[in-house]
Amino acid sequence: MCKEKYIYCVKDNLHRIKIIKKNSNIHYDKYFHCDLEEAIKIRDEVLKNNDISLKEQVNEYKSILIEKYIYQTKNNKYRLFIKSGNYYYSKTFDTLLEARKERKIRMSEKTLISNKKVKNDANLNEFVNIWFSIYCFKELKTTTSYSMMNILNKYALKELGDEKISNITTLRLQKYFSDLRSKYTDISDKTIYRIYKVMKNMFNRAVDWEYISNNPIDKIKVRKPKSKETIIYSSEELIEILKLLKNEDIIFNAIFSLMITTGIRKCELLGLYVEDINFEKGSISINKNMNWNKFKHKYEIVSPKTSYSYRTIPVPKAVLHILEDYLLYRKTIAKKNINNLFINKKGYSMGFPYLTNSWHRFIKII
Repeated sequence: MCKEKYIYCVKDNLHRIKIIKKNSNIHYDKYFHCDLEEAIKIRDEVLKNNDISLKEQVNEYKSILIEKYIYQTKNNKYRLFIKSGNYYYSKTFDTLLEARKERKIRMSEKTLISNKKVKNDANLNEFVNIWFSIYCFKELKTTTSYSMMNILNKYALKELGDEKISNITTLRLQKYFSDLRSKYTDISDKTIYRIYKVMKNMFNRAVDWEYISNNPIDKIKVRKPKSKETIIYSSEELIEILKLLKNEDIIFNAIFSLMITTGIRKCELLGLYVEDINFEKGSISINKNMNWNKFKHKYEIVSPKTSYSYRTIPVPKAVLHILEDYLLYRKTIAKKNINNLFINKKGYSMGFPYLTNSWHRFIKII
């Protein structure tokens, strides 16, 4: 009995064939570079030769995995497909935006953790997939989610990933943390503490969603790393730096004069738009940040992390004059639709490497 079988076009001459056979517990999902007619022939051949072609079988806990995608149909509409456990949803929308909005709504906590059997049998790898999908990517910043994913993949999941989450005890975790230094000789207190904090967050969600009754990491003590001593410039040093900045190009001078006198962060500075400067009141408004999205590999403007990050900062008159000169220069090089206050010499918005590399070059000179 064939539970599901369909073909859809991913893009020109790239078709995806998906077949799920209920009785034989077989899952087939592959892409082929061919036209529709050939894709139909491949599908029919697959259906006839189960033993040869259908090699990928669904394991006992397959239902915990989440299948979600949007594809463009022949009539230029967008089909949304979601499958998780016993949950199945499929609908066609007129625009890609509508499909994405509906996907966000459907990918809810109820959708993904409704299967009680799956909860009891889920291993740590499987739970982490769910945790990222319905918590990290929705509630946290992209950079935070990426950092958490990276540290789990590098350390925790290598050893604990295949263990059932309901079987992971405090004693098991204590042994894991005790063995970290012997397994990774160069690991720092800061990294160990980071692993501990990420896993604590993850297990807290597992308790909330009733995968486990209590958090096994609660009774484990991990040494908190010592804070590094922060180097702070004296007022005399800052005055001297501001003098030296006048010898630099207008972009460099404007950026670092503003940073030194206001104390704003790099992400806040790069998130500034021209309209965020108020020359009449002598201030700048912090209401957005620039963020590097490591999943999409591009910069994006996002809201500040906390409500306290929204603020208006006074700017010294001398720096306002520098910014006025910079804006005159900016008009001569800025490309269309570039709203960022600070841009590079080619007229496009700049990224974090410019700030870091330029400052390192400057302090070597001074």
